Amino acid sequence: MLREALGGRFSTYEEGKRDLVGVSELPLLCVYPRNTSQRRSGTGNDSAAYDIAISAVVSVTGADNQPRIARVATQMDLVRAFEGRAPDGSALPNTVFGVLGGDLTVGGSALYTDDFQIAYDPPEDGDVTSRATMTLKAYTRPLR
Repeated sequence: MLREALGGRFSTYEEGKRDLVGVSELPLLCVYPRNTSQRRSGTGNDSAAYDIAISAVVSVTGADNQPRIARVATQMDLVRAFEGRAPDGSALPNTVFGVLGGDLTVGGSALYTDDFQIAYDPPEDGDVTSRATMTLKAYTRPLR
């Protein structure tokens, strides 16, 4: 779903967390579970909550492998990829917010919440990558 909507914005799309990333795989987008909790009900309406993370890693070097002059540009690339907005304030359809912003259901039984948090980690001196990680929750609908 993200790959279709974001297209060529990222070179690599992965299911699972990646800490070590090759330069040829950048920019990279990963989707991975952080934890799951199960709520048992005596009436048979069990439900589960899933903490999900979406992480993007981009290079802070240019095509010539030299450091970019403005690292702020790299940080803003991440902001635009996650939460780019149209002039009317709505999320652009080719952003992570745009993909997740509708009434998203997964497999007919899971519904995500729109409580997103994004942490942007700017590169430090000597870093060759910059990272942003968005977390959200998804819940199963109770069986009735």
